[in-house]
Amino acid sequence: RVVPAQPPVTADLGLEPATDVVELVRLRSVDGAPNHVAHSFLPAATYPRAAEADLSEGSLYEFLRREYSADLAHARIVVDVGTAAPDEADLLCVVAGSPLLVVRTTVRDSAGHPLVHSFSRLRPDVSQVEFEVSVTGR
Repeated sequence: RVVPAQPPVTADLGLEPATDVVELVRLRSVDGAPNHVAHSFLPAATYPRAAEADLSEGSLYEFLRREYSADLAHARIVVDVGTAAPDEADLLCVVAGSPLLVVRTTVRDSAGHPLVHSFSRLRPDVSQVEFEVSVTGR
């Protein structure tokens, strides 16, 4: 759906307040079991067709590369802990208030401009977060 962006999203995407964004909410599964709820936000003026895209069988990033030749080059990922709200607890088959991993990602192009901001709320009992960093000084 297309909605006015809220302040945290406008800041992460470098947009003016209340700029229209495409908001995608997807329930993601691993081996057939609910794993996380993913919320993605994209500037509606840049990616208007994303609001109608069927992403049930494909990757958002693949869609953006294919349909818009998007230059998805870098991502900043922040992981913290939250708790399951009643509606997402039902989707994830956990008790409301259960701890969840919260992963916030901002994807940027080669020039450093933000293109996509997302946050996912993951069941920690069936999730793993892995980091790989460069130690070359770059």
